[in-house]
Amino acid sequence: MIVAVFDDDATDINLADALDSSLTFSTGGDRAWRGQNDVTNDGVDAAESGLIGDLQSSWMETTIVGPGQLSFDWRVSSEIDYDFLRVQINGVTQASISGETDWASYTLDVPAGEQTVRWVYVKDDYVTEGTDRGWVDNVTYAPSEAITLTIDGGGYGVVSESATDFSCATANGECSLSV
Repeated sequence: MIVAVFDDDATDINLADALDSSLTFSTGGDRAWRGQNDVTNDGVDAAESGLIGDLQSSWMETTIVGPGQLSFDWRVSSEIDYDFLRVQINGVTQASISGETDWASYTLDVPAGEQTVRWVYVKDDYVTEGTDRGWVDNVTYAPSEAITLTIDGGGYGVVSESATDFSCATANGECSLSV
């Protein structure tokens, strides 16, 4: 029989370093996330959710200004379909994983404005399977550059680099875009 002992209070590696990111992260919930080097995707380090009990959660988050794309790698070891690692923007779940997963890459399209991105590991009210943890690694954010268009008639328009349309306002209500 193999017994794994986790020192959940150890914080030898800060979250930004563990996530290979220049973003600033905070953590909370019933137990904090931590940087560690036991379970990683890049072979160096990764962030790991806190060891929690039934009906508890562990989260970490960052605030970014969109639009842009946030990419990361994640995995989970949990009771399938009952305990989840979720990623949220402003409290709305964008994706979740559950069960015993391998590392997977995920990219979020971040809308314009200030956005809070949160990874949260949550447990239901009974049964423990796996190590009851979630991991995140290699977090990168690539903001989209906004382009300001000057339009005849004194109006303005803004289009993001990846947009397929744009909005504008002119004195006569007409807009056009040439590419």
